[in-house]
Amino acid sequence: YPWIPILGFLITLGSCYRLAKFNIDTRQTDSFIGVPTPANAILIISLGIIAQDYNNELTYFLTNPYILIVITLISVYLLNAELPLFALKFKQWGIKGNVIRYLFLLISLVLLITLQIYAVPCIIIIYILMSVINNLKTKRQ
Repeated sequence: YPWIPILGFLITLGSCYRLAKFNIDTRQTDSFIGVPTPANAILIISLGIIAQDYNNELTYFLTNPYILIVITLISVYLLNAELPLFALKFKQWGIKGNVIRYLFLLISLVLLITLQIYAVPCIIIIYILMSVINNLKTKRQ
């Protein structure tokens, strides 16, 4: 399947579209809509680094062309989805209004210390899940 690597270019196109939308979208001053491009890039790069560690079971999973296509499509979708995600911008340093940020940073630190590079995909997934939970909680109030 010589065309499969070309599908990775969809991430570049999705990132370009996301950045163009970000630059003209006035709703993204205090939060993000869609996964930020740097977070997505870190996720994709971390998967490549993890796949190079041939001493783990994830190598086969992360080098499977069909899995890579699915990861690519999910990545491109999440970049441009109408999904509000909290930003790590602190307007003040107090706990009030920043609980989700401090909790996320604490979880990320623990994961990085314990899992090292394997923590990166987990952190991005936790970031998305915490944002979704926060959105649901905010809508109920």
